[in-house]
Amino acid sequence: MATLQAIIMVVSIALMAAFSAGLYAWNHRERLKEAASKIAELAEIGNIKDTLKAAAFAIVTALERQEGKGTGALKLASAVHELMQIIPEQYRGQFTAQALADIVEDALAAAKLKWAGNPALLQQGQSTNAVGFTASAEKN
Repeated sequence: MATLQAIIMVVSIALMAAFSAGLYAWNHRERLKEAASKIAELAEIGNIKDTLKAAAFAIVTALERQEGKGTGALKLASAVHELMQIIPEQYRGQFTAQALADIVEDALAAAKLKWAGNPALLQQGQSTNAVGFTASAEKN
């Protein structure tokens, strides 16, 4: 939500600057529509990122169950690939492989904390709940 507020503030400042610079012309309605569309697109990207963060927790847990220890590079590549499939086609260009890898690494750090507190999460058939996931977890 803070990301959306920051985006709205930046776009608002940009619109005020454009107005004061004399760029506000007869087609101001079209420009406002374009700005509103851009705000909506940026908000959607923020929502997608939040969804990816939550999904990454479930993905890394499932991959840890499936592949086990010692397969970090394989699991990272698989998780990035799975996250890419979640992103709607029109927004895929907004997310680099490195950005998705960072999301996976953050999710892995948070998951390791949860796994340490509840080893049963790594057993087959256990629910993988991403509630409480925080992207600010330290990377290993």
